[in-house]
Parts: sequence; structure tokens; C-alpha cells
Amino acid sequence: MTEIKRLENEFHKDMFRILEREHEANLHSTRFRQMIEQYGGVETAHRLLKPDRELPPNTFGYLRKIGRRDLAMESYVVMEKYHPLFSSQEREIAQWRLDKGD
Repeated sequence: MTEIKRLENEFHKDMFRILEREHEANLHSTRFRQMIEQYGGVETAHRLLKPDRELPPNTFGYLRKIGRRDLAMESYVVMEKYHPLFSSQEREIAQWRLDKGD
């Protein structure tokens, strides 16, 4: 297995871990789960990180307020270990959403 394929598999598993833990913050991301099941974790992230993508309102503000940015896909996109999977533009979008989105 190549290093990229291993990272893709690990990212995919991390996205399901988010879904397993999101109830801790009273979140239930049905559409996110459907996308991961249909496209896989990395492709879902690519789709959600498009610059013109509309997102549910107040998601990032809520996660920042309760100190749970770890429940956002974007927090994984900006992790150094996952840099090879995403473009610099995608990482910038993810970081902006984590810091200022909503």
C-alpha cells in the first residue's frame, strides 16, 4: 500500500470517528455521513472545500464557542500529516473556516 493510500484510509477512518463523537456536541451530520459513505472521506473533503460551497449556518461558530473544533472535518485537513492529500488552497479554506467561518 502506498503512503498516499494509507493516508487516505486513515483520513476516511478519522471522518467516521468525527461522526461517532459528534453527539457529544449535540450534532447529527446525516448529510456528511451520506457523503462519506458515497464518496469516501478524502473526496468528501475535496467537495466540501470548494471555495463557493455553501455550508450550514453557524456550524463553525458553534464549534468554536464550545471548544470543539476537533469535530470539524477541517481540523483534520489542516493537520500536517494530511497535507499531501489537500492543496494549499483547500488547507487555507479549512483554516479560515475554523478561525472565522460563519
